[in-house]
Amino acid sequence: ADLANDLGNTVSRVAALCRQAFGGSPEESCADNEVLEAYRQALSAEAGLSPVKPAELQFRIGDSYETLNEGDKAVEAYLKIPYLYPQEKNWVIKAYLRAARIFENGEKWEEAKTIYDKIASFDTEEAKYAHERIDWLNQHILQDASNQD
Repeated sequence: ADLANDLGNTVSRVAALCRQAFGGSPEESCADNEVLEAYRQALSAEAGLSPVKPAELQFRIGDSYETLNEGDKAVEAYLKIPYLYPQEKNWVIKAYLRAARIFENGEKWEEAKTIYDKIASFDTEEAKYAHERIDWLNQHILQDASNQD
């Protein structure tokens, strides 16, 4: 238990220090980032050693990439959650929401809609939001794109 707490505390401290030191825009690459490495180590630790669930660690990896403005890597990390941890519904939905937002910010409308369709299939509050985004995309973006063809 002490080892698990130490590992969790270390990950949190490293994450806080790196975010504080980098101010959200570090100059070093993601591969060299201590936060990502700490999360990866915690994720690969023997089951039960980390007090943080693997799905949450994977989400934090995506979040770290997003903080580093590495949208493609963030989406890749987020989309591992529904694949690897489908039983973690809350983390799956959070990951989908983040991925959809990144796609929208990058004007990848079809990809965003595909993700929102996945969210809409859940029986949650987020499904209502996903339906609203789908409607907006259909009315403002996707309809305009089909009219230009």
